[in-house]
Amino acid sequence: MKITTWNVNSIRTRLEHVTDWLDANPVDVLCVQETKVQDKQFPLDTFRDRNLQVEFFGQKSYNGVALISQEPLTDVSRGFSAVLGESVAEWDEQKRVITGKLGDVQVVNLYVPNGSAIASDKYDYKLGWLTVLKDYLAKLLEDSPKLCVCGDFNIALENHRKGRQQYHGVGCRAGSIAIGAGIGTAGFLPKIYRRGRPL
Repeated sequence: MKITTWNVNSIRTRLEHVTDWLDANPVDVLCVQETKVQDKQFPLDTFRDRNLQVEFFGQKSYNGVALISQEPLTDVSRGFSAVLGESVAEWDEQKRVITGKLGDVQVVNLYVPNGSAIASDKYDYKLGWLTVLKDYLAKLLEDSPKLCVCGDFNIALENHRKGRQQYHGVGCRAGSIAIGAGIGTAGFLPKIYRRGRPL
């Protein structure tokens, strides 16, 4: 099974790039972030013409996530509240979470908030969002032991800039918080290393 992830920064603007890539790389699931389009305006027909299945959760101009697959996904849900209940519905105002199952693998597609600057309102929002994410993933894991978490995490779990100035921005700080919250140490967030192109 091949599952890939791509922050497209507007699905309509990058539509040709996405379809060309999918034509050349027929993966089982493509997880897309920053679709930046309301659901009613998602370019669904373009993918259907290629016999692809699409599930999406979007909003105007910002955020938005989608799952593009060769076969229909089951158990599709959008947002935290679909899994955790209405008590977390406020966190779904920004469309950042979608999940669906392919076979026995539950695929989760996330667009984690950037956080802007440390000590800002957006950073506080990010930390709150990550706290809800931990509960969300734990709940999914109860029902689906095979959990694949993909997306744009906006988190650097470790700082790999060697020989140059270290990066101490919001991404690294959020990484420490994520680990402290148990998200990283539970294996929910992967360590991704750049090979051949170090930071």
